[in-house]
Amino acid sequence: SDYDVLKSRMLSEIKWHSVEEFEGFKDTSIVVTKKFLRDAINESKARSFAHDTEQHFEVYRTCDFIAGKKLTLQQQKHLWKMQSTYTNDALGELPLIPGMPAMIMENENAAMSSKIVNGSRGTLKSVTYEMDSEGNRYMACALVDLPGSTLYVPSLDPGVVLILPINSGFKFPTKKTSINIRRTQLPMLPGWAFTDFKVQ
Repeated sequence: SDYDVLKSRMLSEIKWHSVEEFEGFKDTSIVVTKKFLRDAINESKARSFAHDTEQHFEVYRTCDFIAGKKLTLQQQKHLWKMQSTYTNDALGELPLIPGMPAMIMENENAAMSSKIVNGSRGTLKSVTYEMDSEGNRYMACALVDLPGSTLYVPSLDPGVVLILPINSGFKFPTKKTSINIRRTQLPMLPGWAFTDFKVQ
């Protein structure tokens, strides 16, 4: 029956019958319907990747502003935890570990003629960041290897592009009104899980 066929393709069934075949799914992309699922899977995979590659799991936080003014640390900590559903995909805490898959979310750093478009997938090569007195890390830039990219940057290997933070905005709802938040963050996400919209 169709049910039996579908059941045979469940990972738990595959693992039971063939560990070798199961291992083939280790780095397979995961398609989900909700951003909070995507973000949870990506964070879990980033933690596992950091452990497996003997690196530290690190997150890089945003600088948020209201009416051009920086937030208090308490306000900022609250906004860092907001789901990307409400922040236009700009994660308040972006997990990045060199060597992990990455997906470019916006095409503001290079022209489409260089084949860098929204949804481009590559491998994170390195990160450059600043750190505040509290130990919070803020991205300055990232280098991403994007196969097929025709962008040439002197002193970088072919296909490696420089990704810079961009400014974006979202509304934070309160009981009386909505507050406009300006956020500075890299236009990228971990590249293990995607929403079905991005896959299109």
